[in-house]
Amino acid sequence: TLKTRRVGCSGSSEGSCDECALGSIKNFTGSWDSSCIECSLGSGTRGTASTLNRTICYFMYSCKQYKEAGYSRTGIYHLSILEASDYTTNNEVAFQTDGQTPQAFPSRRAYCDMDTEGGGWMLIFCYYRDLYTVGGLNGELLPLDRDICYSHLYLNRFSRATRDLTSQVRLFCNTTNHERVIHFTTDNQGVLGIAKRGITKWNQPSWWYSNSSLHSDHTGYLPVVANVTNDQDDNIASLDDGFHNFPFYKWPSYHWTLRTNGRWECDDSHVYRATTRHEVWVR
Repeated sequence: TLKTRRVGCSGSSEGSCDECALGSIKNFTGSWDSSCIECSLGSGTRGTASTLNRTICYFMYSCKQYKEAGYSRTGIYHLSILEASDYTTNNEVAFQTDGQTPQAFPSRRAYCDMDTEGGGWMLIFCYYRDLYTVGGLNGELLPLDRDICYSHLYLNRFSRATRDLTSQVRLFCNTTNHERVIHFTTDNQGVLGIAKRGITKWNQPSWWYSNSSLHSDHTGYLPVVANVTNDQDDNIASLDDGFHNFPFYKWPSYHWTLRTNGRWECDDSHVYRATTRHEVWVR
């Protein structure tokens, strides 16, 4: 029997064609009222209206693509890590003809913030440090829990898709040492390069305050007052300073740094004992 692929539910000639939930499709390999099956991990459906397509799964390469497709839950998502000629959501997952199991393909988990400033943010750098945390930084693991986190992973070690699609970086930090909060978004190409590779060569103070927007909860002095970076200080400069080793600061009063010489600082200086949170998100 010839198996027919049907696109959408409009114009069905027999049976029921109730729409599937977001992330599930009708496979239409037989009856028009066949049950829904979930898309493969790393893929999903697009649109929320009942008149939109629910019979094709599309590759999802970023948190932003999930958000634009109608997904609104903040939490862990699976992102496709397959390489492609382009990384739009026009890439269809191969249609399933067995009606049972979606085709598996490589994907990785990521924590997506679907709420802040329009949503679609992927967490790549997250350190919650209490007074008793003394361990070294972990640059081998993508953080998957915002509440309790102590790791980071730059995009070129996650997937080519997220590296190529990212166009914004969002930084956040707070501390028990004072009440100020740093929270801003930038599309500066230099900062984007750090998010992708972790390398801070040629880092300049203007990278952090030009093309940057401060969020409503931002109350800090940085990044606006930044006048020095890790690339400009011979005492701390190295190629792989990334977001942890004084990427931007105003000497001698306002710093962003993690664990450098035992200091954990968020818009302050020479702080050794405080509970701090530093986060970097990309979109």
